[in-house]
Amino acid sequence: MRKAIPKKAQPAKPKTQQRQVLLRAAFRHILVPTDGSREAGAGVKKAIALARDLGARLRAVYLPPLPPASADIGLGALHDAPLLVEHFDQMAKAQAEKALARIQAAAEEAGVECTGETLQAREPWPALLERARALRCDLLVVAPHGRLEGGAPAGAEVSILVLA
Repeated sequence: MRKAIPKKAQPAKPKTQQRQVLLRAAFRHILVPTDGSREAGAGVKKAIALARDLGARLRAVYLPPLPPASADIGLGALHDAPLLVEHFDQMAKAQAEKALARIQAAAEEAGVECTGETLQAREPWPALLERARALRCDLLVVAPHGRLEGGAPAGAEVSILVLA
């Protein structure tokens, strides 16, 4: 009768490797909002690095500034002046395209799959969370400042929110 030869025991993976395997499985789609500012860039850089390290996809969402409800150009208030609103929309669209192109280029350089979109919202936090859930994102990476500051988690330069 032959005795079974025991297989060599595989060495246990170090805890950091185990954590990385778990994180890679858990976080596959990261959303990062931006307004194109330098401050928002901190969140974008962190999101790209996380996506690279975790092998995740990245979704960049540009939040344009809100259009003016009225403007005072020395002739009194012009409420919803069509030419002013149209000009503002054209400028916002150009800024969005430029900001998203920069993010996509940086992500591509890091080997990260990235898509981008623009999201117009008076209340950015609820809109971002709704969009993240609709896209089935696992993480939301935010640099709290500007328009996002009012409802953003405090105490961190970059906040990472786990979406369940």
